[in-house]
Amino acid sequence: MSDPIGSIQLCQERSSLPAADIGGFIDNYQITWNNINELISKNLQQLTDPKDKTILLHSNSSTICGIFKEIAELKHKVRIIQTESRPVMEGRIQASRLAELGFQVTIITDASVNRYMEQADIAILGADAVYPEYFINKSGSHSIALACRDNEKSCLVVCDSRKLWLNQYKDIPAGDAHNQPAPSHEVWNDPPANVIIENHYFERIPNRLINWFVFEDQTIAGNHINELVR
Repeated sequence: MSDPIGSIQLCQERSSLPAADIGGFIDNYQITWNNINELISKNLQQLTDPKDKTILLHSNSSTICGIFKEIAELKHKVRIIQTESRPVMEGRIQASRLAELGFQVTIITDASVNRYMEQADIAILGADAVYPEYFINKSGSHSIALACRDNEKSCLVVCDSRKLWLNQYKDIPAGDAHNQPAPSHEVWNDPPANVIIENHYFERIPNRLINWFVFEDQTIAGNHINELVR
């Protein structure tokens, strides 16, 4: 939180809490979530030992980068297969960060995921939001989950519990940012007449395709996420 004083003033305007209580809440919040990636990493390593494994990753996730920073400190030999994550290629950003941590990284096109899944031991995805029946992540995640299923490999999702939405949405709300189309020129800057460009960054992936969701406080099977509602 970059401006805690401004946040306190805003909270005071919208609530009857004294500044001391609001300031204490902000301090506790920062302490609670400061080491969140470390906690997620510990739960992940209890679930699966990353040592000597080949792990397929997609897109660019601060949580995943934080988790692999923890893994790098253990000096484990881990090979990474990283998708480009078209159309803006943010996978290259994550590949660069992981390479700087000392990992061997192989960049692949999104369309070749199934071919390289044969080489991977597991796939790890992030999540922008987790609903009872599905989660939201970068387009291409669904294909990775299906490739894992077809190749009998585990697919894991790592994120913190702030991403959980425990309302039984049948669909993403119409105004949700995840539904909004992205700029068409990222796909094709100057298409010919009668060619329509559609570009969406995010998609829904059924939770049943995921072996495990790894949070900071628990690890739960994908087909049991909806039990959190109850």
